[in-house]
Amino acid sequence: MKTTIELPEALFLAAKRTALERGTTLRALIEMGLRTVLEQSPRSQHEPYCFPVITTMMQPAAGDGDLNTFIDQIRNEQLHQLLPR
Repeated sequence: MKTTIELPEALFLAAKRTALERGTTLRALIEMGLRTVLEQSPRSQHEPYCFPVITTMMQPAAGDGDLNTFIDQIRNEQLHQLLPR
């Protein structure tokens, strides 16, 4: 079957040069490349990523687990470090 394709000039010249170096034709080189790609196992471009789940028995840092209390404690500790003694 005949078909027409458009290639960037640099790609065409590189393919032509490679075909000459290998002692084959541009057509054979293109066929080989297409067959190689088509024979590869299909892989999704966007394979889902599974995040590991880490469980722990640690108690929350701020007594009852209140995040705002914990943040206030951290800020107070930082503030005391900045104050002159």
